[in-house]
Amino acid sequence: MRTVWAATKIGLTHPYRLAVIAATLFIATSNLYMSPKPGIPAIVALVAAYVLSVMAYWFPTPCCVILLAFTCVGEYAVPMFGLYDPFFMYLGVGLLAYETTNASAAVICLLMCLYTVAEGFLRPEALTWYGVLAYTTLFLLLTLMGCGLRWNRERAEELRTALHAQAELYVLKSRQQLALQLHDGLSRHLGVISMAAESEVNRGGADAGAWSLVADSSHAALLSLRDIIDLLEQDQPQDGMEAMGVFERKIRHELQEGDTLLHGHGFKGKSRMEVRKGIAAMPSRSGSLLLTTVHEAYTNIAKHGEPGIPYAMLVTIGPESAEISYHNGIAEHEDHEAVPGGHGLTLTAKVIEDIGGSVTHEVREGMWQGTVALPVAPQPQSAA
Repeated sequence: MRTVWAATKIGLTHPYRLAVIAATLFIATSNLYMSPKPGIPAIVALVAAYVLSVMAYWFPTPCCVILLAFTCVGEYAVPMFGLYDPFFMYLGVGLLAYETTNASAAVICLLMCLYTVAEGFLRPEALTWYGVLAYTTLFLLLTLMGCGLRWNRERAEELRTALHAQAELYVLKSRQQLALQLHDGLSRHLGVISMAAESEVNRGGADAGAWSLVADSSHAALLSLRDIIDLLEQDQPQDGMEAMGVFERKIRHELQEGDTLLHGHGFKGKSRMEVRKGIAAMPSRSGSLLLTTVHEAYTNIAKHGEPGIPYAMLVTIGPESAEISYHNGIAEHEDHEAVPGGHGLTLTAKVIEDIGGSVTHEVREGMWQGTVALPVAPQPQSAA
């Protein structure tokens, strides 16, 4: 567990732990000067206790367990060591409560209280019952203090994690909103410019070269814009859902705009949409892909269709999959064996196939017939 102190010049990773150890050693050293002079065995035991206390900064749990066991045994095995060991007991109980769990802290506190009560029975001349009460109360308070500091540390870490997640969510929402605005605004208008220019190029005329430049430039700009949208959306969660009512309005608006555009260039026909019952929401990724595919289908009709022959488009959305089917006449300058469409639908087809969908086209009775199917149910994430 690292703290903000680690980023300072001092580089403290565990300031609470350091403060408790330093305070304990200071009090123990002060007590050493105020108590009778210890013998050689007591000095050796004190040096071992000091070393364990310092090492507890890096290895708190094992060092504190050893320190408690050492002081409990040393109090009886080493002469005069009992005059100096209480502070090391306090250190062990408090640090273990801070570094372990509530259950472990409760067990350690209970064991130390039982040890103190047993000492009151075995050595009543050295520890009165008032002393037993004082020790057990102090062990309980140290345990509560250690658990409280640990709770405060864990709560601060949870709050830091929640704030970080909230900041990331805000960034993702901002990126999603920006991508949506780019798609709904610039993408559609660039698509309209591209289709209009392609239509003028197909008609020929003195300005065909200029219209061809407009068509190429707008198409390149549209591809660049979609690359930017893909970059904005690549870090978004893939399991986001959109209310079906909202998505249905988007599709119907796309169909209406496509019909208006084609009718303005001499095409005849209509588009329809069917939504089956039982669909509450649409996965965001599938919905975006469906909108893009519809847009590309209109582009194909404008580029390769014959205005004199009626076109038709049907979008069907079911609980598990969506299907786009359309047909249109073939312009006289088109090669009947060529696959219809430009690079837009070709690139979209690869994405559709990657998620388990399909894109098929065929020539039947002099008409292009295209069918695009893609799953709309949330897909399980594949194992890496």
